Amino acid sequence: MTKKRRWYQALATLALVALLAPGCRRPTDPEKAPSGEGASATAEAPAKEAAPPLHGAPSARPTPDFSDDDILADAPDVGLPEFAPEVASPAEAAREAALDEEARTRTREFPAKTKHRTKAASPEDELRSLLQSMRRSVDRRLLWARLLQERASTLDARSAEITALEKRWELALRVPDAPETDALGTLLAESADAAGLPLTNLTFELSRPDTARLPEFCAGNKPFNLTEADLLGTVHIAFILGTEDKARLASWTKTLPSLPRFVIVNRIRYTGEAFQVLADAYYLSTLAGPTRREESTDITAELKRAGITKTVEAMRMQDREHFLLATEISLKELGTILEEANQLSAVESKIRRREAIHAWYERRLKARTARSLERLLR
Repeated sequence: MTKKRRWYQALATLALVALLAPGCRRPTDPEKAPSGEGASATAEAPAKEAAPPLHGAPSARPTPDFSDDDILADAPDVGLPEFAPEVASPAEAAREAALDEEARTRTREFPAKTKHRTKAASPEDELRSLLQSMRRSVDRRLLWARLLQERASTLDARSAEITALEKRWELALRVPDAPETDALGTLLAESADAAGLPLTNLTFELSRPDTARLPEFCAGNKPFNLTEADLLGTVHIAFILGTEDKARLASWTKTLPSLPRFVIVNRIRYTGEAFQVLADAYYLSTLAGPTRREESTDITAELKRAGITKTVEAMRMQDREHFLLATEISLKELGTILEEANQLSAVESKIRRREAIHAWYERRLKARTARSLERLLR
């Protein structure tokens, strides 16, 4: 009996396990594959899904890993299929590359213009700029006066050299300060008589110096380019020498350098019975300038010159950088040396003009020496 009871209990236990086993299976576990043809078809399905995708086809995305406790009834697809771009032909790729290169070239040649907005200056900044400009103006004049003082001995030495050169050349006699056509005509007639040549039909035409272009006095550093027309006037001369003898004509031309007045022959024309002579003489301009001359001034005048209408007392309260004080100090020193500076400036201006005249005179001397009778008769 005991063996039979144990046997029945074992069968009951197996029956109970068989009944409870389907209920313990997980909801997400795959069902058992059927046997036969259905099993082979089911086995081939994962193999097909695991095969690599064809070129251009969307690739399968992996199934997300859910927790065992989640129950998803009718869960939607997770993610979207990836997009594979179409491959362009070689011709289209080359054309697109050319267009891209052209666009980059245009960008380099024509860069985008950026507009910069400038912030408007405040009244305080404008006032500061005016005060700074005023100080610089006074300091430049003071520097000019100081440099002239330092060069005073040099200017005196150079002036003495120029005076000695003018005396050696007898420049005041050969190039006077006026046309002096009467005295010039007498000299020419006497030189022709000394060579045995009658002089007739003597005429003069004046080209006066340009005295309106340059001022006699100026203020500030204004460089001027001195030209021959500013420094000299010209007397154009024409006359007839009654001879056909070139030898006597040549001897007369050799006497011209010894004349008290500088005369240079430009051309000699043979008329068949005589020679027509065209020549020039010169005279100096009476204008002594341009000479820099600075006027005496004070802080009130400088404020007005700078465009500041406020009083000196009001400006002292607003001048945080002490431009006004620095300007007053410079003005005080400038006032003590201004008269001497103006005198030295007049000497410097005269030296500058005389040097230009001497350079011109040397060129004229060389030109007269180079003009032989054969060249003048062409």
